[in-house]
Amino acid sequence: MDVLNPCGAETRRFKPLAPRPGDLAGRSVGILDNSKPNAGVLLAGVAELLAARAGAGSVRTWRKPTS
Repeated sequence: MDVLNPCGAETRRFKPLAPRPGDLAGRSVGILDNSKPNAGVLLAGVAELLAARAGAGSVRTWRKPTS
């Protein structure tokens, strides 16, 4: 009797993460609002904190339409 293992070999290759900036001072940051309840309120607060605490130069928000 042959017993077969249905698990294949792992073929995924992991790519390294892109280099991250040391800080956000003077950088532009984009935020995507996914239109879920209260997402806009939460992300507006995040945008304020990014500008105040992290020194982001500009914070722009986009809103996805509901589907």
